[in-house]
Amino acid sequence: MRVLQVDKFLRRFGGAAAYMLDLGDQLQQRGHEVEYFAAAHPDNLPGTFEQLFPAVDDYEPPPPGLSRKLRAGAGMFWSRPAARAMAAVVDEFRPDIVHLHNIYHQLSPSILAPIEQRGIPMVMTLHDFKLICPTYRLHDGRESCEACLGGGFQNAVLRRCKSGSIMSSAVLAAETAVHRRFGAYDAIDRLVCPSEFLRNKLIEAGFESGRLQHIPNFTSTPLLNGPRPGGTAVLSLGRLSQEKGIDTLIRACALEPARPLRIAGDGRLAEPLRQLATELAPDTTEFLGQLSSAEALAEIDVAGSVVFPARGYENMPLAIVEALARKAPVIVTDIGGSPEVVADGCGLTVEPDDPEALRRAIDQLDDRSFAATLGEQGAQRVAELYTPEVHLKRVERLYEELRCVTTSGRR
Repeated sequence: MRVLQVDKFLRRFGGAAAYMLDLGDQLQQRGHEVEYFAAAHPDNLPGTFEQLFPAVDDYEPPPPGLSRKLRAGAGMFWSRPAARAMAAVVDEFRPDIVHLHNIYHQLSPSILAPIEQRGIPMVMTLHDFKLICPTYRLHDGRESCEACLGGGFQNAVLRRCKSGSIMSSAVLAAETAVHRRFGAYDAIDRLVCPSEFLRNKLIEAGFESGRLQHIPNFTSTPLLNGPRPGGTAVLSLGRLSQEKGIDTLIRACALEPARPLRIAGDGRLAEPLRQLATELAPDTTEFLGQLSSAEALAEIDVAGSVVFPARGYENMPLAIVEALARKAPVIVTDIGGSPEVVADGCGLTVEPDDPEALRRAIDQLDDRSFAATLGEQGAQRVAELYTPEVHLKRVERLYEELRCVTTSGRR
């Protein structure tokens, strides 16, 4: 099958692009012909059709000058250059199916029109909440938020959800409102939801359940064979931002007696979190910064537990799956899609923003036999649900179903 993978980035910049590239590699290994479409960028990986990619502005930081800002803003709603580029690529490659990922802003749903006109079926994996939340996260910068779920996107402006800025929030709210009003994404045949949580939120927002398909993401992290070395430290992996709840974890580990805590990742709250740790547990908290994949796996293997204390909704955090693959005992908060990953006794769940409850869960893992049992069950869950082989079978089945429907003329 000829598959065109589409994301605004053709490089490992963010989870969506990384997933697209990993999926493309897996499809090629199974004999499919895969090509890519993205916005032009000097850091892109080499691509067969890179000379046809549309030139667009970056949005963070915004481009300099009023005219470029206006042009970039208009392109978020509809980009003729992106649409022309897509038409040229599909005419040359002639894909059997187009698999879309993160196309917001730089590409816009304008690229869907030439695909639909040629009768090519489309799949879009939703890596975030953008179709129902102007700022992607169902979070207003202070707490989880569903104010826009019913289509009242002006709430994003009233709450200043984008970096506390009325103007930035207004632009994103207008973008989402216009696209919903005119059905900009209606041409997509299937919207793939990595979590049931996301699928249910889309249904609440008015999306047809028949267009939504739950296919969890996969990990290529090798399953650990035999016992894991483990240790005593608590490990945190992820972006250092308000919705991740790392401050709650610092407070939990600082309770008497203090537990060693290793924090991997970077973000806007790095300095405030360092200050909090210096105040509460200066001798037992270490900030590791941004780690490579290999470094992160090494940390997982020697951690006593891996904790994901998010206070905001998550879709399907792959870091949790990676920890399970290495038989690490995992603790997540009972919010968003995270509990789905550790279902059936594969991990512990706690309420968000409760340091004492989180500390009690961490203390439970002092029982090494219990922790080992969690780890074994987690690895088994990964083997059954989250391997590349399982994922590819689901994706191929979806591709074939859509291609058959299109061929029979019933699309």
